[in-house]
Amino acid sequence: MKLVLCDQPAALRRDTQYEIDRLRAAFPDAQITVYPYQNQEALYGQLQDADGCITGFLTLGEEAFVRCSRLKNVSVNATGYNTIDLAAARRHGVTVCAIRNYCTEEVAEHTMALMLAAARRLKVHQYRLEWDKLWSYQLAAPIYRLSGQTLAVFGFGRIGQAVAERARAFGLKLLAVDPYLPPEVAAAHGARLVPPEEAAREADIITNHMNVSSETRAYFNESFFRSLQRKPIFLNLGRGASVDEKALLQALEQGQICGAALDVLQEEQPSPGSHPLFGREDVIITPHAAFYSEQSIRVLQDRSCDNLIAMLRGEPEKADYQV
Repeated sequence: MKLVLCDQPAALRRDTQYEIDRLRAAFPDAQITVYPYQNQEALYGQLQDADGCITGFLTLGEEAFVRCSRLKNVSVNATGYNTIDLAAARRHGVTVCAIRNYCTEEVAEHTMALMLAAARRLKVHQYRLEWDKLWSYQLAAPIYRLSGQTLAVFGFGRIGQAVAERARAFGLKLLAVDPYLPPEVAAAHGARLVPPEEAAREADIITNHMNVSSETRAYFNESFFRSLQRKPIFLNLGRGASVDEKALLQALEQGQICGAALDVLQEEQPSPGSHPLFGREDVIITPHAAFYSEQSIRVLQDRSCDNLIAMLRGEPEKADYQV
């Protein structure tokens, strides 16, 4: 049996030996390979004789499953699985597992950290102090207290609900935008379920926690930003594909939003030196870090290994989340 831990190089900087040990304990004779991604051709070379793999960010579609015919299971070490062509996997008899929940608290905390940093304009303070050597709170004006402002949460699942619970402590009014959510669920978390058009009119802050689908890809586009009425702060801690970055940049330039805080971009590995959203005082960017804590990483590793082990042993009932 061959098992492959494959992902973008940055994602494999974690302690992969922990996963190797977990997998070897279950399959003592397995060949276990760690492959930092270089290109698709090399990836197929690693997977063509593999029985299973663990990945978070690599794209696997029809060609992958045709060329890697021995592959039986893909264990996605993330809650999202938009990089995997599920229909193609099913056609070729490959099961796909994702992780139901491992970092809700971390993403909610990171959301609040970015929200506070953007609302208090901490980046402006830092720039004026460190670059211009100027000591004046007025250089970051205007700043408004959070209490009494309206936060619109797009995607009111576990993470959106956790954000809402924290936001209530700051006195924010809450709107929920989620076409699959019963109004009573939003109400239970102190939020009012509204259509996106109403959120665009009323929001002082918008935070995105939607999964990517055909309906949400480039959801935040030029038309959306033009519809905003209150020049809100815009946060994205969902998926980079949900945002049209050219439209976002235009919204900043034209004052349709007053700032942005982003944990994800369209590219998983963007170039900070050339990306137009970097280096702006009105944009805070973190490197897809919202999920991270020492505790969440360990849960991520345990569950992705457990899923792969369960599926390869023919025990799907023990898998965390089969998609």
